[in-house]
Amino acid sequence: IFLFDPNDHLGARYLLVDAFLRIGDDTSALTICAAHDDDDGASILYGLALALLRLGRNDDAQAAIEKAVDARPLVAEALVRPSREPPPGYRPGYITLGGADEAWEYARECGDLWESTPGAHEWLAGMLKRVDAELTHSRSTRRRHTPAAPDNVIPFPGKRDKS
Repeated sequence: IFLFDPNDHLGARYLLVDAFLRIGDDTSALTICAAHDDDDGASILYGLALALLRLGRNDDAQAAIEKAVDARPLVAEALVRPSREPPPGYRPGYITLGGADEAWEYARECGDLWESTPGAHEWLAGMLKRVDAELTHSRSTRRRHTPAAPDNVIPFPGKRDKS
């Protein structure tokens, strides 16, 4: 795929990371995440942390999950406290980068990977407890996320209808 589109304009990297994790090829998932280490998409950030955890690289996994939670805290919350219902304003086929809809989609698509990895869900829940005060402070000092506008809403790659 990357031979034809080296910059991955279609976002195949997100689907590949999720697919490699799903089949247990954590090393390949890690390779894709490393090749896109400047990408702050949920699949890259959380996929990296999960792959590192599965590979027993606990210190690296800890650093990766801290980065993921800092960049996309709503994803961690959605994984720990999943919802069957989409968030208000949800538009099927689109996600707001950093928004509740991105978090809900990731948890819906990949939550089972976290649940099926021994200790991963508990590790993430513990991480959230430890950084809750820090996140609260960070959210109060960071610029608030603006509502979805045409320039920050993108099609969700590989959208599947799971009705």
